[in-house]
Amino acid sequence: MRRILPAFLLIVSFACAPQARAQGSDPQAATPSAQVRTTARKLLASGSPEDAAKAADLLARAAEIDEHDAAALKAQAETAKLKQPPEGESGWKVLVDITPFLSFVIVALGFFVNNAQARTAEREKREEAVRQRKSDADKAARELQTAEEERWSHAVALIQKSEDFSPAAAILSTFRNGPHAALARDTAVSVMLNAKKFSNFSDLFNTFIEPVTQDNLQQVLTMLRSVSITVAPLLSKAWVNERSDPSVLTPAEADSYNLLVRVRTFLGAKAAAFLRQKRQSTDVLDFSDMGFDGIDLSNADLRNCIAPYTWNFVNLDGADLRGMRNVANSWVYSTAWWHAAYIDAGFLDLLLERSPFKPGQSSNTPRGISAEDYRAEVARLRAQSAAGAAQDANALARA
Repeated sequence: MRRILPAFLLIVSFACAPQARAQGSDPQAATPSAQVRTTARKLLASGSPEDAAKAADLLARAAEIDEHDAAALKAQAETAKLKQPPEGESGWKVLVDITPFLSFVIVALGFFVNNAQARTAEREKREEAVRQRKSDADKAARELQTAEEERWSHAVALIQKSEDFSPAAAILSTFRNGPHAALARDTAVSVMLNAKKFSNFSDLFNTFIEPVTQDNLQQVLTMLRSVSITVAPLLSKAWVNERSDPSVLTPAEADSYNLLVRVRTFLGAKAAAFLRQKRQSTDVLDFSDMGFDGIDLSNADLRNCIAPYTWNFVNLDGADLRGMRNVANSWVYSTAWWHAAYIDAGFLDLLLERSPFKPGQSSNTPRGISAEDYRAEVARLRAQSAAGAAQDANALARA
């Protein structure tokens, strides 16, 4: 609408331009009677009787001309009056003259108004379509959520009733994604810890947990702690004459012992694979009440961690054990702990007392062990711990 306004005003200015032309301002030419009278006056001025008679004739003719002109003017005036339109008719004439233009303007305005209304209606139609799609999507999402809630409730009921591992695992595997993924994972952990076969345990672990990451490490460690606590009484019963002898266990205990030790080693290896990576967080890792058995922790950054209850056949080559906590409740077996990169003086003294090198002992280090190796590595660790203590003392003095 704004675009046609200047054009409209221009058209109006042309349409309403005055049609009359200005009259000339030159003086009216002399009339014939005036010319005749001028000639008569000249004749009278001569004083001749003949000229005077001629002048009288001319004046009489001039009078006739005036009468004739007056009659003509009167007739002209009456004719003009007859031709003049009645009062108010001139306004109608102007209106009649601009009616086509006004019609064009009205049609144009109607076109633009209708076009604007059509665009508005189209926009409202699109907006309504968007609102409807959003409403439909929200409704579908609610329906899907309700259906998923019902499916989860039904699944939990079936799992609780099931005495076989396979149906429970099959049901849980359908919830690996979606709103119940976390609940399914927690439930899977409970089902795993009650599995009677290692293959069942590992299959469900690989479905819901693998790979071990910073996000699920604590869940893996919690499982490892639960298995370690469960197997501890069986380990104590089977520990005879400073060696493990599962033959003293009943058949049922032996089955549980073999399964739990295997699961403990499996979980420890999964956690160790992550712990060998570069430390992503400075948060304290709690290994208390759990056993590390037959795993590789070489070059692992275990600074300031809470020590596990047992280290059995663990590769600690290059591991950083500085600031290790709860060491008084930690026991090391068949492990070349002296291959660690760093050990604090207090923990070092405890290890020297509890787990010194013994000829013929086994270990999980690829470097091999010997008495000479043991003495050299212990000397290195003592020198490192002393240097570290001196640095701490100097830093404290400067502070």
